[in-house]
Amino acid sequence: MWLRLDDHEAAFLAELLNRELKEQLHVDDEGKGKLQTIFDRLNEPPDSDTAAFAAAVDTNDELEVDSDTVISRSDDGAFVMAWVYVTNAEAGVEPEEDASCENCGGTDNDGSDICTDCGGAITS
Repeated sequence: MWLRLDDHEAAFLAELLNRELKEQLHVDDEGKGKLQTIFDRLNEPPDSDTAAFAAAVDTNDELEVDSDTVISRSDDGAFVMAWVYVTNAEAGVEPEEDASCENCGGTDNDGSDICTDCGGAITS
C-alpha cells in the first residue's frame, strides 16, 4: 500500500511513533520493532536522483508522474511510480452516475447532500 503524506503529516506521524518508541507504551517487542521500521522509513530521505528519473518519463494525457514520486533503484536505472489513466470501458466497469437532486435535477455543486437550488436531497 502507498500512502501519500505531505511533510507536515509525515513529521506528525514520525513524532507520534518516536514518542511511542521512547515511552514504550502498550507495545511488545515485536510491535516495537515494527514501529521502529516505520519510523526509520518515514525519516529516510528520498533518493537524490528522484527528480531526474521522474523528469525522464515521457508523460502524456494518459501517463503522469508526480514531482515527489517514489522510485525503486536498480543497477541500470529505476522504476518510477506513475499514474496511468484507464477508462471505465478499458477496466470493464460502469461509469459512476453524477449526483443530482431528486426534486429538481440540480447538480451537487457544493459537495453537500443538500441541493443548493431547492433544498432537496442529492442522490446518485
